[in-house]
Amino acid sequence: MKSETMQGFTQTKDRLLAAAEGLSGVFRAAAAIPSVSERPFTEALSGIEVMRRQLSEQVLRVAVVGSIKSGKSTFVNSFFGADYLRRGAGVVTSIVTRIRKGETLSASLDFKSWNEVNEELARATALFPCGNWRPEGGRPDIRRERDRRELSEALARLDRDRLIAGATRSADSVVMAGLLAGYARVRDWVGEAPQTHVFSGDDFAGHKVFVGDESLAVYLRDVCVTLPSQHLEAQVEMADCQGSDSPNPLHLAMIEDYLLKTQVIVYVVSSRTGLRRADIRFLTLLSRMGLCENIFFVVNVDFSEHESVAALRTLVRKTASEIALIKPEPDIYAFSALFRLFHLVEDSLGVKDRSRLAQWRADSDMAALSTMEASRFEENFRERLTRDRAALLLKSHAQRLSFWISHASQWVNIHRELLTKDSAQAASFLTQIQREGVYLERAGAMIRQTIAGAVAGARQEVARDVDRFFDDRYGRILPETWAFIERHSPALPTCGGKAAEASPPGEDAGQGEGISPVLYAAFADLKNAVDGHMAESVNPQVVSFAREEEDKIAALLGQIGRSYESLVEETVRRTNAVFKDLGLNSSVENPMKKGGLSLGAVKQARGLSLPPLTATMQYGAGVRAEALASHGLGRMVLAVKRALKMEKPEDGRVTEKVLNRAVARMKRDTRKSLSDRFLDFRENLKFQYLFAIMEAASEALYTELSEGFRFFAEGMSATQGLLGETQAIKDKAGSDLSGMAARLSDLDQELAMIFRAIG
Repeated sequence: MKSETMQGFTQTKDRLLAAAEGLSGVFRAAAAIPSVSERPFTEALSGIEVMRRQLSEQVLRVAVVGSIKSGKSTFVNSFFGADYLRRGAGVVTSIVTRIRKGETLSASLDFKSWNEVNEELARATALFPCGNWRPEGGRPDIRRERDRRELSEALARLDRDRLIAGATRSADSVVMAGLLAGYARVRDWVGEAPQTHVFSGDDFAGHKVFVGDESLAVYLRDVCVTLPSQHLEAQVEMADCQGSDSPNPLHLAMIEDYLLKTQVIVYVVSSRTGLRRADIRFLTLLSRMGLCENIFFVVNVDFSEHESVAALRTLVRKTASEIALIKPEPDIYAFSALFRLFHLVEDSLGVKDRSRLAQWRADSDMAALSTMEASRFEENFRERLTRDRAALLLKSHAQRLSFWISHASQWVNIHRELLTKDSAQAASFLTQIQREGVYLERAGAMIRQTIAGAVAGARQEVARDVDRFFDDRYGRILPETWAFIERHSPALPTCGGKAAEASPPGEDAGQGEGISPVLYAAFADLKNAVDGHMAESVNPQVVSFAREEEDKIAALLGQIGRSYESLVEETVRRTNAVFKDLGLNSSVENPMKKGGLSLGAVKQARGLSLPPLTATMQYGAGVRAEALASHGLGRMVLAVKRALKMEKPEDGRVTEKVLNRAVARMKRDTRKSLSDRFLDFRENLKFQYLFAIMEAASEALYTELSEGFRFFAEGMSATQGLLGETQAIKDKAGSDLSGMAARLSDLDQELAMIFRAIG
């Protein structure tokens, strides 16, 4: 069902674009009048073109999140009415799958470049026990047959216990195994530069293989599915995210990065399990990151799990009460996504699925509840999308258009009145008006200078804040992270209840085996724990801190704006008094917006976003580099082996003692590598994000305070020449100005209706 609200948004956007085109016509006509300065109009025309481009490019994002196997992909499919995404992919989904509206059904898969693949392989093989093999040039290359063979043999040599870290399989070993297993199938799809392959028409379903097979998904950078669906509007993107309880902490960080770009979240909970501990942890994380404002909760119902509707309602109430501890008054719905999907695609179902659908329909009470709840969700969800899209994509542009219309109207009215005076009167009036223009320009220059000075001081303050936040000893996250690393005791693989032994009998210790696999297991466990700490503790704090700094920037600029309110008001009063004394009915309006500057609109217009949170988690290769740079991993392993040969313990206690020394060194190297990553992130946060916001916001503030005056002053500076033109030219100009005034009046009324539609 395509709702009226969706149509309303499209109509409002089209009306806004039409108004922008109408205003462009007025500006072009004004610039064509003889002896009139073109500058303010050409600048405004450029601004309108930017606005038109932003209106077509800006996107409202919806993220579908939840635990593994909660039914996220099924929910997305049911929303769009067909099996577009692979269902039941579980942990193998290692990337966010984005869905947008398009002309045809297609899936665009962006593959990593060989360089990106090899960088990932290098991180995954940090401290990996590879025997005597050393990759050519010190870096592995998946394209080299010898590298693939050596890595495959090294993986095969490790027993199951040594591939397990923190009760889950080592994320690095998963990456290595996936890259090796998928190489032969994707080598023709990957190139020196990132490649894009499109699956469309009869080949569309082929993309599911890549998303659903871990050994293929590991080669992907991005997946975007386009649907010619009536259920999805242009400029809305829905994303099927990885499981929030994925054993790979990097997946959680990737979800966090995407969520920071979203405006609406749909959180799916399975009715089979209810709200689990993993859900509570993830929702707490969302709350700490300030992402719980626009969130819908869907309890994905499994008919077979509930004896009656009453039992299901009890579960839903319990789930709602648990969510309310984190998100008060949650917006919660309970329906079966699979039942809804099967109902929509009934004609294409197989025998088995038709039987399941019939069985579910036989439970009339449960089926009726599910249908009712699904309809309620769709209605409220689409209404929210329309409201948020209007606020996000249309409101700031409508305000900007209203600003231009207002000042263009002032300019037109002044010129119309000037043309009614005789040459002597008009010249005298124009001289006084131009004198006022000089005053306005000086006021604008004073405002710019003050803003520039305040921003320079604020930059220093923000820089100090960022440096303190990331301070190695007294900051908010690094000391906590170093303490976590020191406290963590890596789980060492055991054999028969004892610590892992050295080289197997008869094996040459010089071949790099023996204790090295144990050391790798310790490193994998440490890295998994640190990654989890980064995703669940550090990243939310970074996001919270960045928002604190944004609030500080907004407060500073708001203070500057307020400090100039009296100057702006006095300038407006003085200018209008001059107009009155000259006998002109025209006036200048106060250009300052009520409610202050919107930092969100500024970020959106400039495309500014927080540096990727995943960046700080790519430190694994640095640990190996530190180990080799200091005394060499081989030397460290050899020292352990020598210690074992000298003491030859029977119970493995000395082995564990020596291992702990190696782990201590590993922790120091991990800290050093992480410190380098934090340093890079700190500088990116300052220069690419916070300073960029300050620059964009200060420019927007200056525009708000002075552009209207500058438009007036510059527009008047070359008008005297028009008064010296022939009467025929002046008559034609007067007629054109009258037409512009009428057009601007119509546009002003149209904008008023657009504002009412936006709300």
